[in-house]
Amino acid sequence: MNRLIAWTLAAGLAGASLTGTADAAQPTPQALLKDALLCQRDPLATVRTMAESGSAHFDQGFAAATFGEELDEMDVVILRSPLEIAGAKTSSILLTFAQTEDFGALVYGRFEGDYRKVVAALKLAPTAKKDGLRLGEFTKALAVDADGEPDKVCPMTIALTPLEGNAFLLGCGWCNG
Repeated sequence: MNRLIAWTLAAGLAGASLTGTADAAQPTPQALLKDALLCQRDPLATVRTMAESGSAHFDQGFAAATFGEELDEMDVVILRSPLEIAGAKTSSILLTFAQTEDFGALVYGRFEGDYRKVVAALKLAPTAKKDGLRLGEFTKALAVDADGEPDKVCPMTIALTPLEGNAFLLGCGWCNG
């Protein structure tokens, strides 16, 4: 399933409105997903757990669905209230293994806002392409050892790629393998 179809589905689900409140003892869906997007919690487990609960929880602040399986899997989480990072907002989060030349985060959102403010707030740096690909136009700098090599093999990191207008993709990714 391509991203256009997923975003069309996300927009349709976001238009639904039900009332209710989230359980105060549990983190909000926005808090869980923000931590997942910023690589502070397991992004795949977070989104998959929400998607497994299905669309019956919009009264708790989100609806979710899973499409496909294995490497064709796509999970979509729609938020009743937007998630905000450094003034930019999104109401839907995707989990997909489909990557492009300039963006490879596995769990991400399409945000509206000034990407430069997000780059500054998250201390992201421009990223060069390697073998014609990159995780994002901007990524979180990785810890390196004394030889200048990354401390870990393929660690999770934040990726951001601007789109047209005030839109950009932001999420958590890592290499496959």
